[in-house]
Amino acid sequence: MLSLLADILGSAPALGDTLSNDPALLDGVLEADFFLILPSKEELENIVADRLRYTHDYEQKMVFLRIFNNEKRFQAGVHLLKRLASPKRIGAFLSDVAEVILQSTMQEVWAEYTNKTSGAQILSTTPFAVLALGKLGGREMTFGSDLDIVFLYDDAGDSASEVRTHMARIAQRLVSAITLLSREGRLYEVDTRLRPGGSDGPLATSLTAFDAYFSSTAWTYEFMALSRARVVATNSPDFATRVAEIISTHIAKPRDADKLLTDMLDMRTRIAQQFPTQNPWALKHVRGGMVDLDFIAQTLLLRHAAQHPDIIKRSARGVFEVAQTHRLLSLDDAETLIAAKKFLSDLMSLQRLSAPGGAITDDAPMGLKRLLVRGMRTKTFSALKTALEHHEANVRTMFEKMRVGAL
Repeated sequence: MLSLLADILGSAPALGDTLSNDPALLDGVLEADFFLILPSKEELENIVADRLRYTHDYEQKMVFLRIFNNEKRFQAGVHLLKRLASPKRIGAFLSDVAEVILQSTMQEVWAEYTNKTSGAQILSTTPFAVLALGKLGGREMTFGSDLDIVFLYDDAGDSASEVRTHMARIAQRLVSAITLLSREGRLYEVDTRLRPGGSDGPLATSLTAFDAYFSSTAWTYEFMALSRARVVATNSPDFATRVAEIISTHIAKPRDADKLLTDMLDMRTRIAQQFPTQNPWALKHVRGGMVDLDFIAQTLLLRHAAQHPDIIKRSARGVFEVAQTHRLLSLDDAETLIAAKKFLSDLMSLQRLSAPGGAITDDAPMGLKRLLVRGMRTKTFSALKTALEHHEANVRTMFEKMRVGAL
């Protein structure tokens, strides 16, 4: 126990902050299965369902969900710290936890609202879904990831106006439940700006309006974001299927390749202006970092999805693999991009665990450096930085090839 505590405080400040906010998390270390294989999504669902079944007060249910979330994220952090699970497995596990939390929170908010709101009985037959984009959409969550989500509902029927009013209220209550800061902390930070219309659009969007928006109004960047979208919580599996079909239809549309490239480059320039950095450890925004990798993958996907629908993958690696299969990428280029994606993703997962802000500098504390060196299986911090700069230079080369039409 003391050794683990020393590792956390010396190497993983972000995990240490979590522990200082809730010292009771250490109790979980004493459980027999804490250091075993991380539970599957089905096991997580069963744990939550069993507990909520015997808890009847709404506020107590939400307290349990926040505690459960803290416990599982702490367990994942320790597994990463101790190299008991790969960064990729940690990303999938954190995504599973988020999905279970969102499904349960949606159900509890829905039940609380319909039970206490006059006229809400109409919602008993109204399909609703939470659409995830970004890190959760791609099942690549890291410590501190927020949730990029969109709320969708079915407005079919004679009471569309009444349903719209209720949906707006439920969506707002759901956001409040997820982001409420309590003694146990909050579940997640939430970003809903990727919904149709952005911050000016309704918080909950009808599927009809969603479909119409992407048929006529959406920008290229919004299609790029949509390429990672998937339903993570719903009260209707059939509605989730309809949502997925509509998304696939919009992603697979034929596109003007020149306009797609121009729009992508314009968005990349804007991001560089908003988040300027030359720090190689700023893995997301530095040139050659995660934004460039994701933009290359999303541009390839949108450019070729009409002819090669199997390229529609939510992970950049999946896109690169299929692109190489269809000879849209050379074998060398695909291997270069896949290697860079794995390296940067693994390093980002470790950085988010070790540094609350995510990015570090060359003069980071020695304990943090040791964590990164050990986690990335390099001999020294200098060797790690050399490898990082190598991969970022490769990504910059690939991005430039795309810019001039050679990729």
